[in-house]
Amino acid sequence: MKEIHIGQAIEQRLHDLRMTQTEFGKLIGCPQPNIKRILSSPYIRTDKLQQICQVLNYNFFSLFVEPATPVDKPEDTVTTTLLNERIKHLEDLVNEKERTIRLLMKEQKKE
Repeated sequence: MKEIHIGQAIEQRLHDLRMTQTEFGKLIGCPQPNIKRILSSPYIRTDKLQQICQVLNYNFFSLFVEPATPVDKPEDTVTTTLLNERIKHLEDLVNEKERTIRLLMKEQKKE
C-alpha cells in the first residue's frame, strides 16, 4: 500500500483550487487551528475525509488504492482451454467438409 500524507494531499488540492485555508475552514465548518492540524496530519477520520472530498470535489480515497492488475482466474484458464479445444474441433470439421466437397466436385466433373 502506498504511503500517503493525507494532509499534504488536501493542501495540494487547496493550492490547485486557489482556495485559502480560511475559505476551506468555512466550507467544512472548522476553525483555523483545526485546519492547520488537518493539513499537517498524515491521518484523518474517514467521515471528515468524506466531507472534504465533497467540498473539494476530489476523491482522496483513490490515492490509497493501487491500480488493479489483471489476474488470470483458474476458471478463465479452463474456459480458454475448452474454447481452444472447441475451435480445433470445428477447424477439423471444416477441413473434413472441404475435402468432401472437393471429392464430390471431382466426381461430378467425371460424369
